[in-house]
Amino acid sequence: THDTIRPISYYGGSKPVDLGFVGSCMVHKGDMKIISQMLRNLEKQDGKIEFKAPLVIAPPTYNIIDELKAEGDWEVLQKYAGFEFDDDSPKSSARTTYENMMYLERPGCNLCMGNQEKAEKGDTVMATSTRLFKGRVVEDSDEKKGESLLASTPVVVLSTILGRTPDIQEYINAVDGINLTQYAPPRS
Repeated sequence: THDTIRPISYYGGSKPVDLGFVGSCMVHKGDMKIISQMLRNLEKQDGKIEFKAPLVIAPPTYNIIDELKAEGDWEVLQKYAGFEFDDDSPKSSARTTYENMMYLERPGCNLCMGNQEKAEKGDTVMATSTRLFKGRVVEDSDEKKGESLLASTPVVVLSTILGRTPDIQEYINAVDGINLTQYAPPRS
């Protein structure tokens, strides 16, 4: 799937997503701030946030976490996280199964590395990482082909909350007030 380029509208808001990943060196502080603002937006719109697929977040550096803490964004991420890394009590093994919640992982490679943390076989993984080679993040299962889909931070986050790709109106509502780009999708 890493050789096929499609607009998100191709999926018509119906492509199931089993796991989302935002992280490693492929993101920056702005991506973390986008996530916290999207969570604020969605809570304001819907009253609560419930993940229908797991979202793994691995900030690029500890310095960025410190800046996010100082600016109040880390607190927003903590509010919705079902797991937050603890350097004083690290995980004893790599994660290969996930619950439908947000994971705040330690800064670093995480799923991008693909040699320890992995998605479950046959999952459809949507990620900001460009290191989505076949078999690296997700392998095929006996029942289903594993897929790795490259997407922007907002699309990954919203897809894990919905458990599927968003339609264009859901996307526009979720990123309200966030300065993403000068590009605007066609309204037709």
